[in-house]
Amino acid sequence: MSAGVSAPAGFDPRGLRAPPLGAGPWPLQDLVLDVSGQCNLACRYCAESANLPHRRPMTPAVLEAAWRLLCPPGRSRREVAVRLGSGEPLLAMPLLRRLAALIEEDAAAGDGHRVRVFMTTNGTLLDEKARDFLLAAGWN
Repeated sequence: MSAGVSAPAGFDPRGLRAPPLGAGPWPLQDLVLDVSGQCNLACRYCAESANLPHRRPMTPAVLEAAWRLLCPPGRSRREVAVRLGSGEPLLAMPLLRRLAALIEEDAAAGDGHRVRVFMTTNGTLLDEKARDFLLAAGWN
């Protein structure tokens, strides 16, 4: 509690603790990825642009390792989500295509995870080719 503010009578904030987690494993359900590491606009008002250091684009090896964490082979069928943003994802089209291929490979292997992909973009790089890819992939 901040100085000058008292807790209600009978309330002891030291007694607040998160309940202990049971035995794992605790499989990931969502994965948030910055595949490009940068934005093509670098707007003055963008908090991320002003506060975060420049990052290099994600490598295919890191993308594949992240995918294996989210959807390990042999894991029972479940719903998962991948969220792309924090930079302009369309700057990394080869990685987006690789992610789409990983999702297709997962489905073909019979693991059958239901994967929902959400992408935040500024839209400046959307052309017919990117549009067709995103529509075919069924991404949000």
